[in-house]
Order: sequence, then structure tokens, then C-alpha cells
Amino acid sequence: MRVKYFVATLISCVFIGVFSASAKDLTTSDVWLDSEITTIYTLNEHLNPFDISVDVKDGVVSLGGEVDSSIEKALAVEIARGVEGVKEVKDNIKIDPASESHASSGFISTLKDASLVAKVKSNLLWNKETSGMDINVDADGRIVTLKGEVASDAEKELAVRIAENTSGVRKVKDELSVPNKPGLSKKVDHTVKETERAVSDTWITTKIKSRFLFDKHTDGFDIVVTTKNGIVTLEGEVPGKIEKDYAVQIAQDTVHVKKVVDKLKVQK
Repeated sequence: MRVKYFVATLISCVFIGVFSASAKDLTTSDVWLDSEITTIYTLNEHLNPFDISVDVKDGVVSLGGEVDSSIEKALAVEIARGVEGVKEVKDNIKIDPASESHASSGFISTLKDASLVAKVKSNLLWNKETSGMDINVDADGRIVTLKGEVASDAEKELAVRIAENTSGVRKVKDELSVPNKPGLSKKVDHTVKETERAVSDTWITTKIKSRFLFDKHTDGFDIVVTTKNGIVTLEGEVPGKIEKDYAVQIAQDTVHVKKVVDKLKVQK
């Protein structure tokens, strides 16, 4: 099933920090956040912005109103959480009981595929060793297909592994190709440099937290992430040393991270 058009709106919240963050005070202002969230709702074909109220105070977003299904409610909350500068989302959205019973199973299936594509695509984009812009991601059920050109066999293998480790993915179909073209290996560095000016410590923290939540081998809720001048500090408790080392590696592999300070503790 092709869900690229649907993903264009769903994943817009994921990339908003890269392409629109020009100054920290602008992106974290309550007025900017209110406007940004409302705009994304308006552009999303599956949400009616007139059904959802948005109120922002000190970076805390309160959502209200009434929607037709739990799927719309969840989508609205996730979009708000994905906007850079949002500290917390308070979900006060209600569901119309009469409309909920008519929710289409086809729509739910499409939303799940779109969410899976968004998670895989995001993980590929945020990894400093993969040229995520050049990799097309499709999903049908829990089966993900990767297509496009990558710089090397090593990047191809890494892209497949990242997709396989993404939460919700059951199987990955590898249709990536490695053309023999000079200069192709420089694509990743070029993409990184293009977005470097838009990156903030908040952006890095958000992306690492998202990678932890998207990965089937880490529990992002148990790991506290802070970033200062590109240096990331990880704190909290994890089940074992393997999970500890894995979490550090994910943070270290994230775009624009200069150094990772490991303060994670292994549960006794």
C-alpha cells in the first residue's frame, strides 16, 4: 500500500524543527507554537482544525474540542508533541460516541502504515551515517519496503538494520541499490551541512528521545536526555548493560551530536 501522500502531512511535525527553526526564542514562543500546531492541523486532510482548540502557555499545549474518533484524537496529540519547543501536551480532546462507532478499519490501517513509515523515515534521517532523503519507505501492514540509492553496501546494510529495529516493523524488504557513481558518498555530509544552521540543542534532544521511543529495543520513557552545545547527557535506569550501550550508541549516531556523556545506571 502506498501511503506517501498521507505521510507528507503526518511526518511534517517531525521535520518542523529542521526547516523552520531560525531562532530559539522564535520557535519556543507560545504564539509561534500555537500558530504552528494550528497550521499543521489545517494542512492535514484527516483533521478538522475547527474541531480542535489549541492553547499554549509557557510551552505547555492544552488541546480541547471534540473529534469523531480515537484515531483523530491520537493523531492530533502526536502532531502537537512533535513540534519543537513543546514541553508537554495536555489532552482534553473528547470523542463523539456516535461517530466513533463508524470509524473505518481501512482508515485505521492506513494510519498505522503511515505512522510506521514516519518512524522508519525519521530514524533514517536522524542517523548521521544514512542519507535518509534518498531512501523511499513504504509500508503494507507491518512489512516495510526500502527503495532508492545509497552510497555504499555498508550504508545499505545499516539502513535495513535501522528499519528492522524500528518499533512495529515485522519484516523489511530491501530494494536499495548501490550505484557506482563518483561523489555519491558525500551526500550525507551535504545533507547535514544544509540543515546545520537550523539545529538547536532542543532539536537534538527531541530527535534522540524520538529515536528511543521508535526503537523496539529501548524504553524511551526511562531515559532522560539533555543537550548543551551539542553534548548529550543520558540519565536514568535501564535493564542491563546491553541496553545501556545500545542507548549510548543511538545517541552518538544521531545527527549533530558532538559527544555523549553516559550517566545511565543498570537496574539491580
